[in-house]
Amino acid sequence: MRLFAILDIDHPMVAWEVAIGRILANTPKDGNGIDFPTPSLWLYSNIKSSIKDKYMSDLESEFHIEKIRASRFSTKPSRLTGAFFFESKEDAIEACKMWEWEDKLDYISEVEFNASSYVKLDSNWITLKIRCCEKSEVDSFIDSYYSGAVLHPGSPLNEIICAGYGEVLNTDLRRMAYKKILQQKPDSSLLLALGISCYEQYPTKYQEIFRVTPFMRKNNDSEIEGLFIISLIHLNEDEKGVAKLAKRHIHNRGTTLITPKLNKLGVPLAIKRPLNQDAIFSVGDLSSYFFKMNESDFLKMTQ
Repeated sequence: MRLFAILDIDHPMVAWEVAIGRILANTPKDGNGIDFPTPSLWLYSNIKSSIKDKYMSDLESEFHIEKIRASRFSTKPSRLTGAFFFESKEDAIEACKMWEWEDKLDYISEVEFNASSYVKLDSNWITLKIRCCEKSEVDSFIDSYYSGAVLHPGSPLNEIICAGYGEVLNTDLRRMAYKKILQQKPDSSLLLALGISCYEQYPTKYQEIFRVTPFMRKNNDSEIEGLFIISLIHLNEDEKGVAKLAKRHIHNRGTTLITPKLNKLGVPLAIKRPLNQDAIFSVGDLSSYFFKMNESDFLKMTQ
């Protein structure tokens, strides 16, 4: 299905995934092939922000929405783990304007998405009702939202919440995302180029190659820790296969990336190697996006 997404490549995780050319809204697997749950980037970022803002009301309402969904609409995808899309570019533009994201208009992309589950809902319920109503009204508004009702007949702002995976079709945006990674962490560009090359040639086999995802865990100090993890399973288990595929698109002694889908005629993408000659590449540094919070504070937020 063809949908449209606002892909905020100002965040380095989003830039990394968009540069590779994918959107993954499915549960990651560990080295043993076992699923492990992860929050959406939206949820992760808002929990991190809540540490300073002390339980933002929008975040608290989202946890309440999730409780209603889990109990009454369990077959529909969650806002806390799914990906958000729009049916048209016009809807995505309207959403940017309503939510004061005008600086993200160039970050809209068409996406070819393979949904394992999806639901179309009127986001006006969230913006105009659920987040600004009396507590006595909120449950009925959430019911209306997840039931698919339209708040104002004739003028819904429909959002599509999906689980699954998809391909980013806006190659200009992908190139922009690649260049952002090149500016932020240039010596991670070889790893990124390897991922782009493998994913472009065999997107099913290498769907999760070098996937970056937010992750939350409880540490030994009874704290909730938020961090980002990157999957290096393919490199660890199939180094020769990855290197063989990469040779088709990585040229000039590992300093240039040229692929059929991402290439712009006459303008290849540069690959920067580490200054340390003993190193081949580095991974992106997302440590500034890590957080820690008391377990008790986290539990209060979610109740």
